[in-house]
Amino acid sequence: MDLPAGVTSHVLQTSRLRMRYIESGPADGIPVVMIHGNLSTGRFYEHLMPGAPATCRIVAPDMRGFGDTERVPIDATRGLRDWADDAFSLVEKLGITRPVHLVGWSTGGAAIANYAEEHPVASLTFVDPVSPYGFGGMQLDGTPCFPDYAGSGGGTGNPEFIKRIAEHDASSDSPLSPRNVMNSSYWTSTHQEPKDREDILVEEILKSVTGDDGNPGDSTSSPNWPGVAPGTRGVLNALSGKYCNWAGIVNLDPKPPILWTHGTADIVVADGSAWEMGTLGKMGFVPGWPGEEVFPPQPMVTQIRSVLERYRAAGGRVEMEMFDGSGHGPLFDAAQRWSKLFFEFLASVEVPAPEVDLDAQLGVVAGLEDDYRRDVASRLEVAEGSVPPSEFFRWGTELPGVAGQVQGLEHWEALEGQRILPRLTQALQALDRHLSGDLGETWHAWRARYVPQLQK
Repeated sequence: MDLPAGVTSHVLQTSRLRMRYIESGPADGIPVVMIHGNLSTGRFYEHLMPGAPATCRIVAPDMRGFGDTERVPIDATRGLRDWADDAFSLVEKLGITRPVHLVGWSTGGAAIANYAEEHPVASLTFVDPVSPYGFGGMQLDGTPCFPDYAGSGGGTGNPEFIKRIAEHDASSDSPLSPRNVMNSSYWTSTHQEPKDREDILVEEILKSVTGDDGNPGDSTSSPNWPGVAPGTRGVLNALSGKYCNWAGIVNLDPKPPILWTHGTADIVVADGSAWEMGTLGKMGFVPGWPGEEVFPPQPMVTQIRSVLERYRAAGGRVEMEMFDGSGHGPLFDAAQRWSKLFFEFLASVEVPAPEVDLDAQLGVVAGLEDDYRRDVASRLEVAEGSVPPSEFFRWGTELPGVAGQVQGLEHWEALEGQRILPRLTQALQALDRHLSGDLGETWHAWRARYVPQLQK
Protein backbone atom coordinates (compact mmCIF):
# COMPACT_ATOMS: atom_id res chain seq x y z
CA MET A 1 0.00 0.00 0.00
CA ASP A 2 1.47 3.35 -1.09
CA LEU A 3 1.04 5.57 1.96
CA PRO A 4 2.53 8.96 2.83
CA ALA A 5 5.73 9.01 4.90
CA GLY A 6 5.09 8.18 8.53
CA VAL A 7 1.65 6.67 7.88
CA THR A 8 1.12 2.95 8.47
CA SER A 9 -1.78 0.57 7.80
CA HIS A 10 -3.01 -2.13 10.19
CA VAL A 11 -5.81 -4.65 10.66
CA LEU A 12 -7.09 -5.35 14.17
CA GLN A 13 -9.80 -7.63 15.54
CA THR A 14 -11.90 -5.67 18.02
CA SER A 15 -14.71 -6.96 20.21
CA ARG A 16 -17.17 -6.13 17.41
CA LEU A 17 -15.47 -6.69 14.04
CA ARG A 18 -12.15 -6.78 12.20
CA MET A 19 -11.10 -3.22 11.29
CA ARG A 20 -8.53 -1.77 8.93
CA TYR A 21 -7.09 1.58 9.99
CA ILE A 22 -4.23 3.87 9.15
CA GLU A 23 -2.31 5.82 11.75
CA SER A 24 0.59 8.15 12.35
CA GLY A 25 2.41 9.50 15.38
CA PRO A 26 3.70 7.98 18.62
CA ALA A 27 1.73 5.30 20.48
CA ASP A 28 1.64 7.52 23.58
CA GLY A 29 0.66 10.64 21.64
CA ILE A 30 -2.49 12.73 22.01
CA PRO A 31 -5.15 10.39 20.56
CA VAL A 32 -7.12 11.74 17.58
CA VAL A 33 -9.65 9.44 15.87
CA MET A 34 -10.91 10.56 12.46
CA ILE A 35 -14.17 9.06 11.17
CA HIS A 36 -14.80 9.32 7.43
CA GLY A 37 -18.09 9.91 5.65
CA ASN A 38 -20.32 7.90 3.33
CA LEU A 39 -18.60 6.38 0.28
CA SER A 40 -15.07 6.92 1.56
CA THR A 41 -12.49 5.33 3.89
CA GLY A 42 -9.84 6.25 6.42
CA ARG A 43 -7.43 6.96 3.57
CA PHE A 44 -9.34 10.16 2.81
CA TYR A 45 -7.55 11.60 5.88
CA GLU A 46 -4.02 10.39 5.11
CA HIS A 47 -2.87 13.69 3.52
CA LEU A 48 -3.33 15.44 6.89
CA MET A 49 -1.07 13.08 8.82
CA PRO A 50 2.47 14.05 7.67
CA GLY A 51 1.90 17.66 8.73
CA ALA A 52 0.38 16.84 12.12
CA PRO A 53 2.19 17.84 15.33
CA ALA A 54 4.64 15.17 16.47
CA THR A 55 2.71 14.94 19.75
CA CYS A 56 -0.42 13.55 18.07
CA ARG A 57 -1.38 9.95 17.43
CA ILE A 58 -3.89 10.02 14.58
CA VAL A 59 -6.04 6.96 13.85
CA ALA A 60 -8.34 6.82 10.81
CA PRO A 61 -10.33 3.56 10.47
CA ASP A 62 -12.41 2.20 7.62
CA MET A 63 -15.91 2.12 9.03
CA ARG A 64 -18.45 -0.70 8.77
CA GLY A 65 -19.58 -1.09 5.15
CA PHE A 66 -16.52 0.59 3.65
CA GLY A 67 -12.91 -0.02 2.72
CA ASP A 68 -11.07 -3.08 3.99
CA THR A 69 -12.92 -3.43 7.28
CA GLU A 70 -14.86 -6.67 7.77
CA ARG A 71 -18.08 -6.72 5.77
CA VAL A 72 -20.78 -6.87 8.40
CA PRO A 73 -24.28 -5.38 8.06
CA ILE A 74 -25.25 -1.90 9.21
CA ASP A 75 -28.26 -1.90 11.53
CA ALA A 76 -29.91 1.30 10.36
CA THR A 77 -32.37 1.38 13.25
CA ARG A 78 -29.44 2.44 15.47
CA GLY A 79 -28.63 5.45 13.29
CA LEU A 80 -24.83 5.78 13.27
CA ARG A 81 -24.43 4.04 16.62
CA ASP A 82 -22.97 0.95 14.96
CA TRP A 83 -20.18 3.21 13.75
CA ALA A 84 -19.84 4.87 17.15
CA ASP A 85 -19.61 1.52 18.94
CA ASP A 86 -17.15 0.18 16.35
CA ALA A 87 -14.91 3.23 16.84
CA PHE A 88 -14.97 2.79 20.61
CA SER A 89 -14.13 -0.91 20.27
CA LEU A 90 -11.07 0.07 18.22
CA VAL A 91 -10.00 2.67 20.78
CA GLU A 92 -10.31 0.02 23.51
CA LYS A 93 -8.34 -2.56 21.53
CA LEU A 94 -5.57 -0.03 20.87
CA GLY A 95 -5.19 0.39 24.63
CA ILE A 96 -6.11 4.08 24.58
CA THR A 97 -7.52 4.84 28.01
CA ARG A 98 -7.85 8.63 28.01
CA PRO A 99 -10.72 10.48 26.26
CA VAL A 100 -9.94 10.89 22.56
CA HIS A 101 -10.34 13.83 20.21
CA LEU A 102 -12.88 12.91 17.53
CA VAL A 103 -13.17 14.22 13.98
CA GLY A 104 -16.24 13.36 11.89
CA TRP A 105 -16.68 14.28 8.24
CA SER A 106 -20.21 14.18 6.77
CA THR A 107 -21.82 10.89 7.92
CA GLY A 108 -18.98 10.60 10.42
CA GLY A 109 -20.30 13.70 12.19
CA ALA A 110 -23.32 11.80 13.48
CA ALA A 111 -21.08 8.91 14.53
CA ILE A 112 -18.78 11.05 16.67
CA ALA A 113 -21.77 12.76 18.31
CA ASN A 114 -23.28 9.36 19.13
CA TYR A 115 -19.89 8.27 20.53
CA ALA A 116 -19.80 11.34 22.79
CA GLU A 117 -23.30 10.57 24.06
CA GLU A 118 -21.95 7.29 25.46
CA HIS A 119 -18.28 7.92 26.31
CA PRO A 120 -16.15 10.84 27.54
CA VAL A 121 -14.32 12.63 24.71
CA ALA A 122 -11.68 15.36 24.69
CA SER A 123 -13.19 17.34 21.80
CA LEU A 124 -15.46 17.03 18.77
CA THR A 125 -14.65 18.39 15.30
CA PHE A 126 -17.49 18.34 12.79
CA VAL A 127 -16.54 18.70 9.12
CA ASP A 128 -19.63 19.38 6.97
CA PRO A 129 -21.62 16.93 9.12
CA VAL A 130 -24.98 15.43 8.28
CA SER A 131 -27.76 17.47 9.85
CA PRO A 132 -28.49 16.69 13.52
CA TYR A 133 -31.92 15.60 12.31
CA GLY A 134 -30.69 13.24 9.59
CA PHE A 135 -30.70 13.52 5.82
CA GLY A 136 -33.85 14.14 3.81
CA GLY A 137 -37.50 14.92 4.43
CA MET A 138 -37.08 16.97 7.61
CA GLN A 139 -38.60 20.31 8.55
CA LEU A 140 -36.54 23.11 10.10
CA ASP A 141 -37.54 22.09 13.64
CA GLY A 142 -36.45 18.48 13.14
CA THR A 143 -39.90 17.00 12.56
CA PRO A 144 -40.47 14.81 9.48
CA CYS A 145 -42.40 16.03 6.46
CA PHE A 146 -44.41 12.79 6.67
CA PRO A 147 -44.93 10.49 9.66
CA ASP A 148 -43.22 7.56 7.88
CA TYR A 149 -40.18 9.72 6.98
CA ALA A 150 -40.93 9.31 3.25
CA GLY A 151 -38.30 10.86 1.02
CA SER A 152 -35.33 9.57 3.02
CA GLY A 153 -33.42 6.32 3.30
CA GLY A 154 -32.34 3.60 0.92
CA GLY A 155 -35.00 4.22 -1.71
CA THR A 156 -33.59 7.68 -2.45
CA GLY A 157 -30.23 6.41 -3.68
CA ASN A 158 -29.41 6.66 -7.39
CA PRO A 159 -29.52 3.10 -8.81
CA GLU A 160 -27.17 3.88 -11.71
CA PHE A 161 -24.54 5.33 -9.38
CA ILE A 162 -24.75 2.33 -7.04
CA LYS A 163 -24.55 -0.03 -10.03
CA ARG A 164 -21.33 1.62 -11.17
CA ILE A 165 -19.79 1.18 -7.72
CA ALA A 166 -20.78 -2.49 -7.69
CA GLU A 167 -19.28 -2.95 -11.16
CA HIS A 168 -16.03 -1.26 -10.07
CA ASP A 169 -16.32 1.58 -12.56
CA ALA A 170 -13.14 3.64 -12.26
CA SER A 171 -13.81 5.53 -15.50
CA SER A 172 -15.06 9.05 -16.10
CA ASP A 173 -17.52 7.94 -18.77
CA SER A 174 -20.69 9.18 -17.10
CA PRO A 175 -21.71 11.99 -14.74
CA LEU A 176 -22.68 9.11 -12.42
CA SER A 177 -19.28 7.42 -12.56
CA PRO A 178 -17.90 7.44 -8.98
CA ARG A 179 -14.85 9.41 -10.16
CA ASN A 180 -17.02 12.22 -11.50
CA VAL A 181 -19.34 12.19 -8.49
CA MET A 182 -16.31 12.50 -6.19
CA ASN A 183 -14.86 15.41 -8.17
CA SER A 184 -18.18 17.26 -8.37
CA SER A 185 -19.48 16.62 -4.85
CA TYR A 186 -16.70 15.83 -2.35
CA TRP A 187 -14.95 19.16 -2.87
CA THR A 188 -15.51 22.31 -4.89
CA SER A 189 -15.61 21.78 -8.64
CA THR A 190 -12.55 24.02 -9.09
CA HIS A 191 -10.39 21.71 -6.97
CA GLN A 192 -8.46 18.82 -8.46
CA GLU A 193 -6.53 16.21 -6.50
CA PRO A 194 -3.25 15.01 -8.06
CA LYS A 195 -3.99 12.21 -10.54
CA ASP A 196 -2.30 9.45 -8.52
CA ARG A 197 -4.12 10.58 -5.37
CA GLU A 198 -7.42 10.77 -7.25
CA ASP A 199 -6.93 7.20 -8.50
CA ILE A 200 -6.29 5.99 -4.93
CA LEU A 201 -9.43 7.65 -3.59
CA VAL A 202 -11.60 6.30 -6.41
CA GLU A 203 -10.36 2.78 -5.62
CA GLU A 204 -11.27 3.36 -1.97
CA ILE A 205 -14.81 4.39 -2.93
CA LEU A 206 -15.16 1.28 -5.07
CA LYS A 207 -14.57 -0.90 -1.99
CA SER A 208 -17.95 0.22 -0.59
CA VAL A 209 -20.46 -2.52 0.18
CA THR A 210 -23.51 -2.17 -2.05
CA GLY A 211 -27.00 -3.59 -1.70
CA ASP A 212 -29.45 -3.88 1.17
CA ASP A 213 -26.76 -4.29 3.86
CA GLY A 214 -24.55 -1.48 2.61
CA ASN A 215 -25.20 1.26 0.12
CA PRO A 216 -27.95 2.33 -0.35
CA GLY A 217 -29.79 -0.13 1.95
CA ASP A 218 -33.31 -1.48 1.72
CA SER A 219 -36.51 0.58 1.54
CA THR A 220 -40.26 0.40 1.99
CA SER A 221 -43.02 1.76 -0.21
CA SER A 222 -45.00 4.77 0.99
CA PRO A 223 -48.31 6.42 0.07
CA ASN A 224 -46.49 9.74 0.54
CA TRP A 225 -44.32 11.54 -2.01
CA PRO A 226 -41.96 10.41 -3.47
CA GLY A 227 -43.30 6.89 -2.78
CA VAL A 228 -40.45 5.47 -0.68
CA ALA A 229 -39.70 5.44 3.05
CA PRO A 230 -36.75 4.11 5.05
CA GLY A 231 -36.01 0.43 5.53
CA THR A 232 -33.95 -0.95 8.40
CA ARG A 233 -30.61 -1.87 6.79
CA GLY A 234 -27.76 -0.03 5.15
CA VAL A 235 -26.14 3.36 5.38
CA LEU A 236 -28.74 5.62 3.73
CA ASN A 237 -31.38 4.33 6.13
CA ALA A 238 -28.99 4.94 9.03
CA LEU A 239 -28.84 8.56 7.83
CA SER A 240 -32.63 8.97 7.71
CA GLY A 241 -34.08 11.22 10.36
CA LYS A 242 -36.16 8.24 11.45
CA TYR A 243 -33.02 6.85 13.09
CA CYS A 244 -30.26 9.49 12.85
CA ASN A 245 -30.40 12.25 15.44
CA TRP A 246 -27.51 13.90 17.23
CA ALA A 247 -29.27 16.99 18.57
CA GLY A 248 -28.98 15.37 22.01
CA ILE A 249 -25.38 16.59 22.34
CA VAL A 250 -26.88 19.79 23.75
CA ASN A 251 -27.44 17.81 26.95
CA LEU A 252 -23.88 16.46 27.26
CA ASP A 253 -22.37 17.07 30.66
CA PRO A 254 -19.54 17.79 30.82
CA LYS A 255 -19.47 19.43 27.39
CA PRO A 256 -16.37 18.79 25.27
CA PRO A 257 -15.13 21.71 23.13
CA ILE A 258 -16.51 21.68 19.59
CA LEU A 259 -15.06 22.90 16.28
CA TRP A 260 -17.43 23.06 13.29
CA THR A 261 -16.06 23.73 9.82
CA HIS A 262 -18.22 23.88 6.70
CA GLY A 263 -17.76 24.75 3.05
CA THR A 264 -20.07 27.51 1.80
CA ALA A 265 -20.20 25.80 -1.61
CA ASP A 266 -21.10 22.37 -0.18
CA ILE A 267 -23.82 20.82 -2.36
CA VAL A 268 -24.22 17.67 -0.22
CA VAL A 269 -24.97 19.10 3.24
CA ALA A 270 -26.57 22.46 2.52
CA ASP A 271 -29.71 24.52 2.90
CA GLY A 272 -31.03 22.99 -0.28
CA SER A 273 -28.78 19.97 -0.87
CA ALA A 274 -28.55 18.81 -4.46
CA TRP A 275 -28.74 15.24 -3.16
CA GLU A 276 -31.94 15.71 -1.10
CA MET A 277 -35.48 14.99 -2.30
CA GLY A 278 -36.96 18.34 -1.32
CA THR A 279 -34.44 20.15 -3.52
CA LEU A 280 -34.71 17.63 -6.35
CA GLY A 281 -38.50 17.88 -6.29
CA LYS A 282 -38.45 21.67 -6.29
CA MET A 283 -36.09 21.63 -9.29
CA GLY A 284 -38.45 19.32 -11.18
CA PHE A 285 -36.15 16.28 -11.23
CA VAL A 286 -38.57 14.16 -9.17
CA PRO A 287 -42.17 14.53 -10.42
CA GLY A 288 -45.17 15.09 -8.17
CA TRP A 289 -43.43 17.30 -5.60
CA PRO A 290 -46.14 18.47 -3.15
CA GLY A 291 -44.61 21.93 -2.64
CA GLU A 292 -42.61 23.77 0.01
CA GLU A 293 -45.36 23.80 2.62
CA VAL A 294 -45.42 20.00 2.64
CA PHE A 295 -41.86 19.01 1.66
CA PRO A 296 -39.38 21.91 1.62
CA PRO A 297 -35.71 21.50 0.81
CA GLN A 298 -34.13 20.57 4.14
CA PRO A 299 -32.28 23.53 5.77
CA MET A 300 -29.37 21.39 6.92
CA VAL A 301 -26.75 24.05 7.67
CA THR A 302 -29.30 26.15 9.55
CA GLN A 303 -30.18 23.07 11.63
CA ILE A 304 -26.53 22.41 12.45
CA ARG A 305 -25.97 26.02 13.45
CA SER A 306 -29.11 26.07 15.61
CA VAL A 307 -28.12 22.95 17.58
CA LEU A 308 -24.55 24.16 18.10
CA GLU A 309 -25.76 27.59 19.23
CA ARG A 310 -27.96 25.83 21.79
CA TYR A 311 -24.89 23.84 22.89
CA ARG A 312 -22.99 27.10 23.34
CA ALA A 313 -25.90 28.72 25.22
CA ALA A 314 -25.90 25.71 27.56
CA GLY A 315 -22.28 26.42 28.50
CA GLY A 316 -20.32 24.55 25.81
CA ARG A 317 -17.38 25.96 23.88
CA VAL A 318 -18.11 26.09 20.14
CA GLU A 319 -15.93 27.45 17.35
CA MET A 320 -17.56 27.83 13.93
CA GLU A 321 -15.62 28.44 10.73
CA MET A 322 -17.23 28.75 7.30
CA PHE A 323 -14.80 28.07 4.44
CA ASP A 324 -15.79 30.47 1.67
CA GLY A 325 -15.92 28.69 -1.69
CA SER A 326 -15.11 25.25 -0.28
CA GLY A 327 -17.25 22.25 -1.09
CA HIS A 328 -18.25 19.26 1.04
CA GLY A 329 -14.67 18.73 2.16
CA PRO A 330 -12.65 21.84 3.12
CA LEU A 331 -10.07 19.40 4.48
CA PHE A 332 -9.34 18.69 0.78
CA ASP A 333 -9.93 21.89 -1.18
CA ALA A 334 -8.59 24.12 1.61
CA ALA A 335 -6.34 21.51 3.22
CA GLN A 336 -3.60 23.82 4.49
CA ARG A 337 -6.00 26.29 6.09
CA TRP A 338 -8.21 23.55 7.52
CA SER A 339 -5.25 21.64 8.97
CA LYS A 340 -3.84 24.79 10.62
CA LEU A 341 -7.23 25.64 12.15
CA PHE A 342 -7.81 22.10 13.40
CA PHE A 343 -4.42 21.56 15.02
CA GLU A 344 -4.54 25.01 16.65
CA PHE A 345 -7.95 24.09 18.07
CA LEU A 346 -6.52 20.80 19.31
CA ALA A 347 -3.61 22.58 20.97
CA SER A 348 -5.98 25.02 22.69
CA VAL A 349 -7.92 22.10 24.17
CA GLU A 350 -4.72 20.38 25.30
CA VAL A 351 -3.30 23.44 27.10
CA PRO A 352 -2.23 22.24 30.57
CA ALA A 353 -4.61 23.38 33.27
CA PRO A 354 -3.21 25.89 35.77
CA GLU A 355 -1.91 24.37 38.96
CA VAL A 356 -4.53 24.13 41.69
CA ASP A 357 -4.03 23.72 45.43
CA LEU A 358 -5.64 20.27 45.61
CA ASP A 359 -6.41 20.31 49.34
CA ALA A 360 -7.96 23.76 49.19
CA GLN A 361 -9.99 22.90 46.08
CA LEU A 362 -11.27 19.65 47.59
CA GLY A 363 -12.36 21.71 50.60
CA VAL A 364 -14.40 23.96 48.28
CA VAL A 365 -15.96 20.91 46.62
CA ALA A 366 -16.75 19.28 49.97
CA GLY A 367 -18.41 22.49 51.16
CA LEU A 368 -20.60 22.63 48.08
CA GLU A 369 -21.54 18.99 48.58
CA ASP A 370 -22.62 19.82 52.13
CA ASP A 371 -24.83 22.55 50.64
CA TYR A 372 -26.35 19.98 48.26
CA ARG A 373 -27.19 17.58 51.08
CA ARG A 374 -28.76 20.39 53.11
CA ASP A 375 -30.67 22.21 50.35
CA VAL A 376 -31.50 19.47 47.84
CA ALA A 377 -30.99 15.91 49.05
CA SER A 378 -32.83 16.53 52.33
CA ARG A 379 -35.98 17.38 50.32
CA LEU A 380 -35.94 14.22 48.19
CA GLU A 381 -37.81 11.01 48.87
CA VAL A 382 -35.71 7.85 48.87
CA ALA A 383 -37.10 4.79 47.09
CA GLU A 384 -36.64 1.55 48.99
CA GLY A 385 -33.45 -0.24 47.97
CA SER A 386 -32.06 2.71 45.97
CA VAL A 387 -28.95 4.79 46.62
CA PRO A 388 -29.87 7.74 48.86
CA PRO A 389 -29.50 11.06 46.98
CA SER A 390 -27.34 12.27 49.87
CA GLU A 391 -24.66 9.83 48.62
CA PHE A 392 -24.61 11.09 45.01
CA PHE A 393 -21.89 13.68 45.47
CA ARG A 394 -19.08 12.87 47.88
CA TRP A 395 -16.06 13.61 45.71
CA GLY A 396 -14.69 16.05 48.25
CA THR A 397 -14.01 13.10 50.57
CA GLU A 398 -13.49 10.34 47.95
CA LEU A 399 -10.99 12.06 45.65
CA PRO A 400 -8.15 12.34 48.21
CA GLY A 401 -8.16 8.54 48.48
CA VAL A 402 -8.26 8.16 44.70
CA ALA A 403 -5.46 10.68 44.19
CA GLY A 404 -3.21 8.68 46.52
CA GLN A 405 -3.46 5.67 44.19
CA VAL A 406 -2.68 7.52 40.94
CA GLN A 407 0.47 6.46 39.11
CA GLY A 408 0.91 9.27 36.60
CA LEU A 409 -1.24 11.38 34.26
CA GLU A 410 -2.35 8.49 32.03
CA HIS A 411 -3.52 6.49 35.04
CA TRP A 412 -5.47 9.49 36.34
CA GLU A 413 -7.13 10.03 32.94
CA ALA A 414 -8.16 6.38 32.88
CA LEU A 415 -9.66 6.63 36.39
CA GLU A 416 -11.44 9.84 35.46
CA GLY A 417 -12.92 8.39 32.27
CA GLN A 418 -13.88 4.98 33.63
CA ARG A 419 -14.80 5.60 37.26
CA ILE A 420 -15.47 9.25 38.02
CA LEU A 421 -17.19 10.74 34.94
CA PRO A 422 -19.74 7.93 34.44
CA ARG A 423 -20.94 8.16 38.07
CA LEU A 424 -20.97 11.94 38.03
CA THR A 425 -22.82 12.14 34.70
CA GLN A 426 -25.41 9.58 35.77
CA ALA A 427 -26.20 11.51 38.96
CA LEU A 428 -26.36 14.90 37.23
CA GLN A 429 -28.62 13.64 34.45
CA ALA A 430 -30.94 11.80 36.84
CA LEU A 431 -31.55 14.93 38.91
CA ASP A 432 -31.84 17.11 35.77
CA ARG A 433 -34.68 14.89 34.56
CA HIS A 434 -36.62 14.60 37.79
CA LEU A 435 -36.35 17.94 39.61
CA SER A 436 -38.64 20.84 38.73
CA GLY A 437 -40.32 23.83 40.36
CA ASP A 438 -38.63 25.56 43.28
CA LEU A 439 -36.52 22.50 44.08
CA GLY A 440 -35.46 22.31 40.44
CA GLU A 441 -34.32 25.94 40.54
CA THR A 442 -32.36 25.29 43.75
CA TRP A 443 -30.78 22.21 42.13
CA HIS A 444 -29.73 24.01 38.93
CA ALA A 445 -28.30 26.95 40.87
CA TRP A 446 -26.21 24.56 42.98
CA ARG A 447 -25.21 22.54 39.93
CA ALA A 448 -23.97 25.69 38.17
CA ARG A 449 -21.66 26.42 41.11
CA TYR A 450 -20.55 22.84 41.72
CA VAL A 451 -19.55 21.44 38.32
CA PRO A 452 -16.97 24.17 37.47
CA GLN A 453 -15.34 23.73 40.89
CA LEU A 454 -15.19 19.96 40.51
CA GLN A 455 -13.66 20.31 37.03
CA LYS A 456 -10.73 22.30 38.44
